[in-house]
Amino acid sequence: MSIGRTHNINFLENSTQILYSIKSRVHEVAPDAKVLLFGSRAYGQPTSESDWDILILTHQPVNNILKDNIHYQLFPISVRIGAFINALTVQEEDWVSNPAYYSIRQSIKSGLKQHG
Repeated sequence: MSIGRTHNINFLENSTQILYSIKSRVHEVAPDAKVLLFGSRAYGQPTSESDWDILILTHQPVNNILKDNIHYQLFPISVRIGAFINALTVQEEDWVSNPAYYSIRQSIKSGLKQHG
């Protein structure tokens, strides 16, 4: 096995662990949430500057309290990994039916990876 391949395996293992941690922390606040990765990390093309783009779909109404609670849960992970976690939290019904989400829904559809 080459060194590059070993690095890729370690990167994938670390990414999986990070996603699992994100999902676990989100579920502490929103147990019904679907946690989806999108963006460069979902495409498998992150750079050293890439953040973690996370879509959180929940059945409960989304308000500032819920968003703040999710941010509070994710902040320690962000500090630990040294990267920003960009969490987009949306009520699932709105995600499907609200035209305001149409463009982003289409742009991330092909690069979406579900983790919950």
